[in-house]
Amino acid sequence: MKVEQKQRRTFTLSAQVLGWLDSKAKESKVSRSELVNQLLDRYYQEERKKEIAEGYKALGGILQESAQASFSLQKKVVPDY
Repeated sequence: MKVEQKQRRTFTLSAQVLGWLDSKAKESKVSRSELVNQLLDRYYQEERKKEIAEGYKALGGILQESAQASFSLQKKVVPDY
């Protein structure tokens, strides 16, 4: 199991957000810092999934265009039987 080193940062949050964080941290029985880490990690993972999906869609379009171009060239070189 890989242990990731964490770094300390300071953020300014509204009283409403801080109150919500405190409530959720207590409910989840984790520290406020751990809850923020979990929430941001979840958001980060979701963003990565979206980026990967967009990359696959773009690659799919490129591959489809390449296949269509190759097919038309192949028809010129290899006659139908």
